[in-house]
Amino acid sequence: QHYQVKLFSTNMMLYAAMSKRVNHILRSSVPHAETYSIDESFLYLDGLEKYYNLEDYMRSVAEKVKLYTDIPVSVGIAPTKTLAKIGSKFAKQYKGYRSVCMIDSEEKRRKALALFDLSDVWGIGKQTLAKLNYLGITTPLDFADKKESWVRSHFTKP
Repeated sequence: QHYQVKLFSTNMMLYAAMSKRVNHILRSSVPHAETYSIDESFLYLDGLEKYYNLEDYMRSVAEKVKLYTDIPVSVGIAPTKTLAKIGSKFAKQYKGYRSVCMIDSEEKRRKALALFDLSDVWGIGKQTLAKLNYLGITTPLDFADKKESWVRSHFTKP
């Protein structure tokens, strides 16, 4: 009580079963899916843009997951996994996206990177964050704008 810690029990068997149901829906909806963790997947939408508006299509997939599992999902559509994760976080955070955030232009990429919290970028831990901040990098966009030679000189191990 002194540390104000709260413990919650989990039912990992139920969680795993629900994850399996969600992934079944996802895999049946796209050409290829990669399960990254129990609650995260990367979907490859290659070729679907010929037949569907990708935003609308993935919104319908999210609605299908919600209908059959009662689990809300957020979707980020982007050319890289990191940008897709950023899009997914925006889709979850801002209701106006209606579960799907698509980063499909340079303008949207730059805006997303400017608004996103550097500490939430996939793969940036406390030490790297501190070093980036020390070097004047405060947003993912600051980092993305650096030349590759600058990144190599500051982040390549000897």
